[in-house]
Amino acid sequence: MTEVTEKKTARKGKDAKPVRWTAERKPLLEILQLMAGITVSNPTMPILQNVRIGVSEKMVEFSATDLEISLRYRTGPADWFKVSSPGVLVVPADKLA
Repeated sequence: MTEVTEKKTARKGKDAKPVRWTAERKPLLEILQLMAGITVSNPTMPILQNVRIGVSEKMVEFSATDLEISLRYRTGPADWFKVSSPGVLVVPADKLA
């Protein structure tokens, strides 16, 4: 299993915790490769190079766009991921795939 952990949390307050979850490598890479195909390599808006990953106890949602095409992949309870601390991450697609 691959562990994904947010290094710094942007959330504020005494209850703020970094996003933390683990996933099996193969299904995670398949999804991230799909997302990387949607992102733009040299955009006028740098946020378009990123993949948004929303994590809750019951679902993981990946989304990416180039403003013409959008892709969203949601998966419900699955054996291949476990959530320790829910939240949302926005990460560079080229670093993931």
